[in-house]
Amino acid sequence: MAVVIILSICAVIAAGTFVESKYDAFAARKMVYETAWMFVPMIFLALCLIAVMVDRLPWKKRHIPFIFAHIGILVLMAGSLITMFYGIDGTMAIDIGKKSQYVSLQFQNEIWISASYDGEKFSQIHQQEIDFFNHPPSRERPLKFATDGGSIDIIGYKKYVIPQKKISESQEIHAGSAVRVQLKNKNVSTVEWLLQKKQNQTASQKIGLLEVFLGPAPKQGRMQNEIYLQALENQKTPTLLMTQFSKESHKPKLIKTLHEGDSVALGWMGLELTVLQYFPKAVETWDLIDREVPTPLTTSAILVRSWAGEQWAVLDDSFKIFTKDAVYFFSYISKKINLGFPVYLDRFDMTSYEGIGKAKEYESQVRFDAQPAQKISMNEPGKFAGLTFYQSSFQNDESGKPTASIFTVNFDPGRELKYLGSLILSLGIVLLFWQRRSRKKIS
Repeated sequence: MAVVIILSICAVIAAGTFVESKYDAFAARKMVYETAWMFVPMIFLALCLIAVMVDRLPWKKRHIPFIFAHIGILVLMAGSLITMFYGIDGTMAIDIGKKSQYVSLQFQNEIWISASYDGEKFSQIHQQEIDFFNHPPSRERPLKFATDGGSIDIIGYKKYVIPQKKISESQEIHAGSAVRVQLKNKNVSTVEWLLQKKQNQTASQKIGLLEVFLGPAPKQGRMQNEIYLQALENQKTPTLLMTQFSKESHKPKLIKTLHEGDSVALGWMGLELTVLQYFPKAVETWDLIDREVPTPLTTSAILVRSWAGEQWAVLDDSFKIFTKDAVYFFSYISKKINLGFPVYLDRFDMTSYEGIGKAKEYESQVRFDAQPAQKISMNEPGKFAGLTFYQSSFQNDESGKPTASIFTVNFDPGRELKYLGSLILSLGIVLLFWQRRSRKKIS
């Protein structure tokens, strides 16, 4: 029976290895290691180990190596089980000179729904951990969240997608406007979207030495090259009022109404402004490209249905849903836990390869709570309060300058049992060989 069980475990581990090589560690956990295919053989192995020890009662001196080996395996399995259920494996990103005390767990996701009746203060009404990898929701079997405005349902799930943002026309009365403009001359041509996150909120986009705004123009300019595009209401066709300011004067240089498809010469560097698209009401949504296997660019996504329609949300994405009396804030995020103490990032140092600028080595100077600072590098982790912090990566700004350090945070509550089990198992094996050698000498 032991041979059959061990061969079964080997087959499951081999399958997990193939799954991990094709997909990733998360898929291997969900498809193999955290399923009955793994748990059932491991349970039978534990029962078999206990049964053969009980079967040899009362134990004698010659049973000591045998007992040590079997107890070592059981203790090792117990430590692994404790780590699986109570361990932490997550990431923490900290801006340079700032602090954080929240860890994002790599393999656990949550749904957060908050409500506000004054548009300012939000109160949480739902928080639920979800796992759709093996049991995704559907239109026939949605995951429902009841609110005063109606039901918010999750009706779809995609494991691996590459998300790309897009602007779509909306019927939501609280939505802002969006305009897609082109600036071009003989040498350059640039196309950009401007989107108001909410109604009457000014949006801006820096395009070279010119800044374009979507919103009402001020009475006086700031002595800079600026263009303001303001939506005009009660027009037969969607209309924008363009106001141009320059560096030469506070007064407007040009005021003109524009419609979708219209162009106007700015009289500066030969530039011409064209309104390619204009939506009086618009929303930012996702255009999802499906993938069979994960890549560094893929993430998961859920399809959300509410009284406002259907909308995709990718992991670590949030959006608002409006009613006449309230606004609801929906978030699909990685689960976060509070460490209970702050982690300060005082300094981040990086050494690059000469000539190519690629990072060669990097390290962080951190402080845990009120403790003295310590260094965390690629080969030197930091430890505090039972947690281990590994230097994982870093974030850059648009110029390539580091702005934040990223740590992998690990908590292994079963580590001592796994070490103890390994020690007992090793001792049993040594005693077994010593016992056999002693018997040969006697014979």
